[in-house]
Amino acid sequence: MRLVMAEAGAASATTTDRRAVVAEALRPLARLALSGLIVLSPFRARVSVLDERITDTIYIEYTSFLLFVSDVFLIAVLAVWGLSLILQPRKVWLGPALIRWPVIGLLLAIWASIPLSVDPSLSVYNALRVTLAAGLFVYCANEIDSLTRLLPALTLMVTVQALVGIGQVLGQESLGLSALGEYDLSPDAPSASIVWTEDEPRLLRGYGLTDHPNLLGGALALGLLLLATCLRALRGPVWPGLLTALFALGVVALLLSFSRSAMVGFAAGAAMIFFLLAYRRDWSSFGAWLGACLASGLILAAFLAPYAPYLWARASAGAALEGSTEARSLNEREALAKVSNEIFIDNPVTGAGMGALPLAMREAFPEFGFDYQPAHTVLLTAAAETGLPGAFFYGVLLVTPWVLLWYRRRQLTPELIGVSGALLALSIVGLFDYYTWSRAPGQAWLWITLGLWCGAYARALKADADA
Repeated sequence: MRLVMAEAGAASATTTDRRAVVAEALRPLARLALSGLIVLSPFRARVSVLDERITDTIYIEYTSFLLFVSDVFLIAVLAVWGLSLILQPRKVWLGPALIRWPVIGLLLAIWASIPLSVDPSLSVYNALRVTLAAGLFVYCANEIDSLTRLLPALTLMVTVQALVGIGQVLGQESLGLSALGEYDLSPDAPSASIVWTEDEPRLLRGYGLTDHPNLLGGALALGLLLLATCLRALRGPVWPGLLTALFALGVVALLLSFSRSAMVGFAAGAAMIFFLLAYRRDWSSFGAWLGACLASGLILAAFLAPYAPYLWARASAGAALEGSTEARSLNEREALAKVSNEIFIDNPVTGAGMGALPLAMREAFPEFGFDYQPAHTVLLTAAAETGLPGAFFYGVLLVTPWVLLWYRRRQLTPELIGVSGALLALSIVGLFDYYTWSRAPGQAWLWITLGLWCGAYARALKADADA
């Protein structure tokens, strides 16, 4: 009898060991899928249109059920990681309480908006997208033990988008990459995003392989801040130099996207990083950042003079010509904010439904003079779509990382400081654009960055405790 029990125990132990081996083998596969997601996240290329709903006044992405190439990798990350957890159960950390509970509250508010949504099926689709993106937050907080794990993916993402974006602006046309999702671009195309002034011709903005120049700017702002954070971890004279050169290339592409929100977010993120590194007297990391920024400044100087009139037109509301794209853009933002606020007032508890704001606008304002789209401030869009609860929890999430950062200011690490700069950049982008809430690339960037921040925060506390 004892022999049988011993054999059974040995068999059980062998099975457990095999499961552990398979689970450990799956973890790098999940990281590889995350790397693929990061590289492909800016791409507008789609695998499939699950349910196409075309209207004249609402962009297809706000009404249809789409499956992007990056979505395949998002699902793969969560599926592979979930399988590894089943095979080898382990504790899953949901982040610090000041972040964990607002995230849970926000997701509940998003799902609660569905029953009274103007289009419940569309809201289910969008709620599912956000929930899956929030899964990336949990994954990154638990599984990415160093930002350098993502360095190859960040390098490839920035390189591809920067080269394509710069090429488009210099050539003032697309580069023939339609197979990768590139638009057929020219300054005279009716839907092309351009900049023009009274004394200069129309200038095509850089798109990269994204859906819009603002998305290119957001991808580069985030990628550059995370890339530079990895500089200090590189050894030898070659790799830091190459990464610095790539950083400079990315800054040029960011400039040529002419995305105001991305440039402001990037500048604010970098400024905060310099401030915190100086506060911590981490002069080695400070020097690495300074070298990258100086190199960027030298290369950027060659582009400032020829594009100065266009940059001024984008930067100054007073420089916008009557009837120009700049004037129309500013008027459109003001009108969208006004009608979004009215929709929120009419639906203060559950909102118009997650992702359904453009449809609610068309229903409430059929004579609206602009295309129906979310308000260009995430907090207002969140309020209009998910009511006061969603806006409250999203607003809390905007604040709590900085409360934690201040409380633990004596335990800051270069990694935590760098990821904080990236998180600040995305938060500022959300003050002027809606893609971190309403668009698939922005959702992925926000939730991945929040997860990386929580992971870096936990490691900073552990390093201090072990010291």
